[in-house]
Amino acid sequence: MSLFNKNFFKDSAFGWDGLSTFVFSNSLLLLSLGLGFFYLLTKVLWRALRAKTQVAYVNQQYPVLVAGLRLHNNRISPEFKQRLDRVKQLPGRPVIILLGGITANNTVSEAQAGEQYLLMQGVESDRIIKEQQSRHTLENMQYASALLRQRHSEAIAVISSRYHLYRLLILARSAGIKAIPVAAESCLRVNGIIVMRMIKEAYYLHWFFSAKLWVWISNIML
Repeated sequence: MSLFNKNFFKDSAFGWDGLSTFVFSNSLLLLSLGLGFFYLLTKVLWRALRAKTQVAYVNQQYPVLVAGLRLHNNRISPEFKQRLDRVKQLPGRPVIILLGGITANNTVSEAQAGEQYLLMQGVESDRIIKEQQSRHTLENMQYASALLRQRHSEAIAVISSRYHLYRLLILARSAGIKAIPVAAESCLRVNGIIVMRMIKEAYYLHWFFSAKLWVWISNIML
């Protein structure tokens, strides 16, 4: 499994238009000898280890957001299924916000596939809200923020895989969302794939913070 595949830029929060921030981020990575990156990697790992699988105060007022994941031939992966199964185990009947548009060669959105699975598991359709326009996690949070404003919600529970939770929380905070993390898996099981995914998460975060620094520097220079 390669760290950066051909869809790396398409999947990132900045796309091809962010080439300048990509170069800037990698320059910082080299100049700092990777210190910022390794700090972020420890935060990703810490959140992955410490995340809980239940939140007692989720209720009708606190919706639950489920992060989407790329489909395989229009079908959900076992990892995506874990996230959807977790939302069924939360107390009460909270509103469920499913995130994820159409990616790769699929013809069904991640949100739509997630909805189909939950309906088959007996979840009521009136509890499900789909957001199908986003292409990556940053857009996920931007659309989710708009939905929360419409519902006048103060906070939201966010469900995702453990390795993904820290970046999800950072981007949620950037979008003005008070997020309560919920892990899809019962515990962190470390293997080569998970390690590579955590490295990728830390890299994306380094790029995200570098882009914010780049914007700040650019504004000062104007």
